[in-house]
Amino acid sequence: MTRQRKGFTLVELLVVIGIIALLISILMPSLTRARQAANLVACQSNFKQVYTALSFYANENKGFLPFASDVTVTGNTAAYNGGPSGTNDNLWITLSGLLGQKVDNVWTDRISQVFVCSEAEFNMPNVWAPLMIRTINFHPRAMPGYDQQIGDAGKATKQYPQRKLASIRSAAEKIAFWEGAQLPNWNATSEPEAQSLDDWRSGYGHMYREEIPADDGNYWDNNRRKDPISIGVNTDQDWFTSQMRFRHMKNSTGPVAYWDGHVESKKARLDASTGKWTSDVTAEEIRISQ
Repeated sequence: MTRQRKGFTLVELLVVIGIIALLISILMPSLTRARQAANLVACQSNFKQVYTALSFYANENKGFLPFASDVTVTGNTAAYNGGPSGTNDNLWITLSGLLGQKVDNVWTDRISQVFVCSEAEFNMPNVWAPLMIRTINFHPRAMPGYDQQIGDAGKATKQYPQRKLASIRSAAEKIAFWEGAQLPNWNATSEPEAQSLDDWRSGYGHMYREEIPADDGNYWDNNRRKDPISIGVNTDQDWFTSQMRFRHMKNSTGPVAYWDGHVESKKARLDASTGKWTSDVTAEEIRISQ
């Protein structure tokens, strides 16, 4: 006599579905953390390649580092030069080429993706050159941009000249570049050089306040060098809001590269009592002498 095979009952199916759902709820946070950690590792690897490109540039240019952004100098007058796409892209096109990804046309050729954070946002209001999006800030003291090259009344200034890689002392202790905030109304791109790297650094000239006379109201003593820098609001907003961006691991971590080529991850935290973000980057790590 043939025995008829019985299927699962509705109760059994519901029990199995419940167990699967429970397992998913347990595993999902771990999988999310693993994905976030993988993205951070990817960006750290990208930073090493960016440093390699800077080293290639220096080797081909008598040891000099590039400017973070360009100006056009005519006689004694300097004017902003935004590059082919109007996003200060000259440097990035050069570095991309040194990494083997040549850009002949900014509207059809994409720059190397090592310049873009793995957790970057691309859906922003005003993106006109999507192939040129990048999320890196360079140190303005080592790689001056147009803010440092244009003086008062549009005059060219030599206060922050192009400098050599070998001129940066204590290279293993000084930060070279980091992830910057994306500007929603400026091609979802970070400015090449930081405008407001730290509250203790004064204005576009990036003067450190102990370089200012002690009787000036902006003076500060050297004891503050070991204190953490103020990083702004740690979000992707428009100008003067956030410079060193910590978007990994739920806005708590970000990679930074040092001038000897090694890369570290740094932490950021929100001080609930003040509503301000701070990090474990110290003022001394960003202090590079002229």
